[in-house]
Amino acid sequence: MSHDANLMPIGRFARAVRLSVKALRHYDEEGLLVPALVDRQTGYRYYARDQARDAVMIAMLRSLDLPLAAIRAALAGSPRDLASVIARETERLTAELEQRRRALRSLERIARAGALAPYAIAVRDEPAHFVARLSGTTTPERLVEDSTAWVWAVMEEVARAGRPARVFGFPRPRR
Repeated sequence: MSHDANLMPIGRFARAVRLSVKALRHYDEEGLLVPALVDRQTGYRYYARDQARDAVMIAMLRSLDLPLAAIRAALAGSPRDLASVIARETERLTAELEQRRRALRSLERIARAGALAPYAIAVRDEPAHFVARLSGTTTPERLVEDSTAWVWAVMEEVARAGRPARVFGFPRPRR
């Protein structure tokens, strides 16, 4: 079958835009970069030369960890839409970067301490006790401060309930 000289088979197009054939097939399935022509008899995909720009942009944006939905919006929209996509992705990546920095700081603290938990854990048999519970969210940087405050908050609730309360090794937080 003879095809327009402007069309390239998927393999040649893949080499030209430095994407794998597998990636091009995936982008076709996702509706992100649909071939200009699919031969009905063979199923072969053919791409137009003017699709190279979008293919290169997809590859570049994927290398920057943008999800396909964001790339689809960037390619299909106006310059204002593109700016919006870039702003959202910048915000997302900034949040991820801060999360990675917190993880790195936590790993550095563990390395300095030389142990995962710089305290001893004793196991012993105890009779049944009244148990109180409190849930909260904290960060690695505030873990000790927050958990100490939470222990005392639970102990105050236990005391208000008229139950005996014992706390071992937790200094009362300053108010």
